[in-house]
Amino acid sequence: MSYLTDLIIRSCAIEREAFATLTNPLTGAAYNIDAFPGYFVTSEAFPYTTHRISAQPIGHEGGNQDEQFPAPRLTIRVVIGHLMTGYAFETDERIYIFIPTLVDYLAKRRWFQSAAYPTPLDELIYSEVVDAGGFMVFDNRGFAGVSQVGFEIQVVCTFTESIIQAYEE
Repeated sequence: MSYLTDLIIRSCAIEREAFATLTNPLTGAAYNIDAFPGYFVTSEAFPYTTHRISAQPIGHEGGNQDEQFPAPRLTIRVVIGHLMTGYAFETDERIYIFIPTLVDYLAKRRWFQSAAYPTPLDELIYSEVVDAGGFMVFDNRGFAGVSQVGFEIQVVCTFTESIIQAYEE
């Protein structure tokens, strides 16, 4: 697997753990969320998360030709509900509970470790939540008539990658 795939899979595990610490007011039980490694996904169970790499700048320190530092930006979409006829703002308040919970959980797991993945992610130097957007409505034209309600969190992760030259001088 690539480090990007590993990053997303580990993020899914962390999100499941984070939501399990919260009580669903409708059922009185902990949230058991779906965390999808893909981005254009819908589910009838709420909340759920989707993922994508939204950017990947590559850093080069001091002209070093043997090492580079990819810094992918992981975008986590947390879908609280689907906007439809009869929507009465019943999920809005949960967003303001979910954002700090997930941000805190990610901040305390900078190497993307969890119960499912107790060792640090290979080659990951550092990760940092850089944006935890507030309430949003996402218009998904690919899903017939589905507008998602939720928020997005962006995490920048810095990896180190050795470069082996294909042709030496």
